[in-house]
Amino acid sequence: RRPDARHHNAQGHQLKKLAKPEVRRTAAAYLIATYTVAIVRACGLIGISRSMFAYRKKTREEALREQIKELAKEHYRWGYRLLFNYLRRLGENVNHKKFLRIYREEHLQIGKRTRRKERRFDRVKSGQPKQINERWSMDFMYDVLENKRSYRILNVIDDHSRECLCCEVSRSFGGYDVAEALDRLIDRYGKPKTIKSDNGAEFRSRYMEKWSKERGITLEFTSPGKPTENGQIESFNGTMRNELLRGIEFESVREAREELEKWREKYNNERPHSALNYEPPSTRRRPHGGDGKENKLESINPINNNINQINLLP
Repeated sequence: RRPDARHHNAQGHQLKKLAKPEVRRTAAAYLIATYTVAIVRACGLIGISRSMFAYRKKTREEALREQIKELAKEHYRWGYRLLFNYLRRLGENVNHKKFLRIYREEHLQIGKRTRRKERRFDRVKSGQPKQINERWSMDFMYDVLENKRSYRILNVIDDHSRECLCCEVSRSFGGYDVAEALDRLIDRYGKPKTIKSDNGAEFRSRYMEKWSKERGITLEFTSPGKPTENGQIESFNGTMRNELLRGIEFESVREAREELEKWREKYNNERPHSALNYEPPSTRRRPHGGDGKENKLESINPINNNINQINLLP
């Protein structure tokens, strides 16, 4: 019989077959280090490609680190809490302490702006709405295009669900334009009881006053010079400015309208909201259409984590 025949007295081959990629990489490295063979020659003798020789297996933490860096690059104005809860919603079961350690090691912290100290005074806090369509808030934002021409954005949110109902973009707005935009929202989401805004000329126009009386909607205005009385829409405006408008200048109003609509969909459906236990506003979304009577708050299962207990100081 042949000496390599597989019976109980067979001697067999002394060398094992190089089957696994890790073994082949080790053999190629041995040839290079011992016989000073070129990498191309060593890979050809062992039977592997240069890319296989250069490949290094990533550990789970390295893969997580790369994923965190990619998310932080895409959402460069999100803090670690938003990134952590967004990563959890993507299906990654990551520990919040490990996430924070990697977040600090990669220096992904967002620098805080230093504000001038102001005189403290007591503020009157308005009551929070208890259900959807109880109160909407609206406000205008200004921005410029690449050609330095200005445009305006009409933002409308639901103060209970924190959902952004619209981001209307136009060169200019009047009372008629605001009423038309609100009519489209009422057809889609139902009629609110109250709409809160500042004292802008478009909101206090005679047309808006007539429109509100015809539809039985109360228009509520903040005190002059006190935008903090409508803090939810002001906070939303700051979020939009930080995450979108500050980092890009649009070429045209059409492009601004398209990009803002994409951002609005992501804000409503994906972005974690700190006031909703880091759930997106879509978890409290209303059924589209109808008069809003059936729009009750749906129960949600918040993510149970202790991330709010972490000390942020390094």
